[in-house]
Amino acid sequence: MSDETPENDTASPGFAALGLAPRLVEAVEALGYEAPTPIQAQAIPPLLAGRDIIGRARTGSGKTAAFGLPLLQRVAEGGAMVRAVVLTPTRELALQVTGALRGYAAGLPVKALTIYGGTSYRPQLRALEAGVPVVVGTPGRMLDLMDRGALDLSCVELLVLDEADEMLRMGFLEDVERILEATPSERQVALFSATMPGAMWRIASTHLRDPLEVQVESRALSVGHIEQRFILVPQREKLDALIRVLLGEDRGTTLVFSRTRADAAQVADALVRTGLAADAMHGDLPQAARERVLHRLRTGRLDVVVATDVAARGIDVEHVTHVINLELPPGPEPYVHRIGRTGRAGRSGVAISLVTPAARRRLRYLERDLGVTIEEMPAPSDAAIARRRRAQLGAELRGALAEGPLEQERELLRALRTALPEGGGEASTEDLAAAALRLLTLDL
Repeated sequence: MSDETPENDTASPGFAALGLAPRLVEAVEALGYEAPTPIQAQAIPPLLAGRDIIGRARTGSGKTAAFGLPLLQRVAEGGAMVRAVVLTPTRELALQVTGALRGYAAGLPVKALTIYGGTSYRPQLRALEAGVPVVVGTPGRMLDLMDRGALDLSCVELLVLDEADEMLRMGFLEDVERILEATPSERQVALFSATMPGAMWRIASTHLRDPLEVQVESRALSVGHIEQRFILVPQREKLDALIRVLLGEDRGTTLVFSRTRADAAQVADALVRTGLAADAMHGDLPQAARERVLHRLRTGRLDVVVATDVAARGIDVEHVTHVINLELPPGPEPYVHRIGRTGRAGRSGVAISLVTPAARRRLRYLERDLGVTIEEMPAPSDAAIARRRRAQLGAELRGALAEGPLEQERELLRALRTALPEGGGEASTEDLAAAALRLLTLDL
């Protein structure tokens, strides 16, 4: 394997300078991409040149475009045979990648098909029979369709393993190897992974040809851009601590990680009862329900998502500001994956873990393995929660004032001044405003 590409802090060139076709450059610029991210600037040229690569970068670094643009340039004329395959660990990520590829391919005669389990075979079989050059999917369903004789990988020119370490962690190693073995030996392979455990290096050594390792960040940097804290709390008080964090932190959309599907559902229900716009994402949800949750999240109608590790792989939303771990994950790699859901595209982010006294030693090991310090914080107090709610109320009032004329509201206020006081007379505008604020802030 060749040496790592060193990190480059200089400004990235424009997309046109990377060797991309003008139509793809126009497509990404129309989507609002101004300049390549580091992983895009370093991965796109060797992929266009036909090199196998190992791309190591944190989630949110732009890796979908890093492999997606060269992939589309390779199959730009379309065709009926499957020429490019992207393997992903989850159905949500498969759908996300397909959506991105379709956006980049605007104006090109290229069709992309998403293949995943938990849904009817019939539409996928029909699409494969009609002919499609790009297939994105999960290993299990791809193998099912291969075994049925419906998916032929004998003409594949480029195979991408996206979030390869997560596929390994989920037990897909043998499936991935079977799929690799079903493709031509001369095909190109791009392996993208936030971390590189030993088994992943063995796959790379066996199936990649002299790969170029593109590493724009070390493991420590992959979490160093995120503010990391923990709360020491007994197990029985975790739900109360979580609610206090959600009410007391200055935050945007928040992703809460739970250990089990049952925990995710129960915690989400408890948060809804407190008045938070929350929902659960876990493996028992039907696909249609998952997509509804993701739509609510992306459109800003959902404040908190409580998810298991597997379900969270499909959540790719730039406005997630906080990640909260109800329990510490089993090791540094899943921890990196979890907290990488915040701090996207160069933004700052916050990760807070709720740690029992018995898990304190595991926290120290995590700090040692990642080379970071995770600061202790108290659960927000009643006073801190009240201050945040007052600040939110002030922001909402400023927004209402900025929306324009308030003539209807002024007319109502004039009517209330004479209608409300007992025994005649008028209430002052200031007293009415104070009474209204009391009603809005009864629990502050």
